[in-house]
Amino acid sequence: MATQTLKWQALCMVERIANRVAIVTGASRGIGRALAIELDRRGAHVVLAARDEGALHGVASELSGRGLVVPADMTSSDDIQRVVDCTLKQYQRVELLVNNAGVGITGVVSDVDLDSLRHVFEVNVFGAVAAIQACVPHMRSQGYGHIVNISSILGKIAVPQTAGYASSKWALQALSDGLRVEEAPNGITVTVACPGSTDTDFRSNELKAGSTLLKERPRPQLQTAEHAAELICDAIARGKREVLLTAFSKILCAVGQNTPRILDLALSRTYHK
Repeated sequence: MATQTLKWQALCMVERIANRVAIVTGASRGIGRALAIELDRRGAHVVLAARDEGALHGVASELSGRGLVVPADMTSSDDIQRVVDCTLKQYQRVELLVNNAGVGITGVVSDVDLDSLRHVFEVNVFGAVAAIQACVPHMRSQGYGHIVNISSILGKIAVPQTAGYASSKWALQALSDGLRVEEAPNGITVTVACPGSTDTDFRSNELKAGSTLLKERPRPQLQTAEHAAELICDAIARGKREVLLTAFSKILCAVGQNTPRILDLALSRTYHK
């Protein structure tokens, strides 16, 4: 009986990804690129969305042939709708949405540039919501769907000089938690993935929009984008509610939730050297 249960669970894990039609935003580089490749490896039909069309075609060349390239700016509702329309035209369904597109920002709260911060929210929050709103009606009509929002450990614990970015990820966390309950009767599940420090060019591309306390922020337990993608795909396959991708992130969250003053002290000592 136990063996049959394990086989059934394994089959369900495979079926959550294999042959699914998956839209991945921010798929041109970093974790998004790695996710597209890993989803393809597990048998999904991957729709690649990002602004850099050339980079998207480069990623598509690494896939098995089940990829569709749709250039899109996540601050444009028209572009986002075009991604969904192209997906439906090609595959007649959309089953998995991975909201990965994001932009970082650094600058202390007291002088962070507000226009830059608004842009971060346009991409990280409103772009994700627009993609959700474009996909959910089709998922409802199918009777199933899975939405994966790529947050960050900073969506759980804010740290100095990146509070603007963290606040966008906290917003995405709240939206995910509400959406999960709202859409459960429609067969739509929601997973939030919270990567920690990842070896990509994300930091080098973040907006420098205010004063900083440290020139180079700590990068504890740095992981590769490929490893992060594997863990996220495992969480998708298991239908997990939320996943923290590193042991350090889990410890940090535990300290922040149970002894927040100790976390404040540790961060103060780190950033006020």
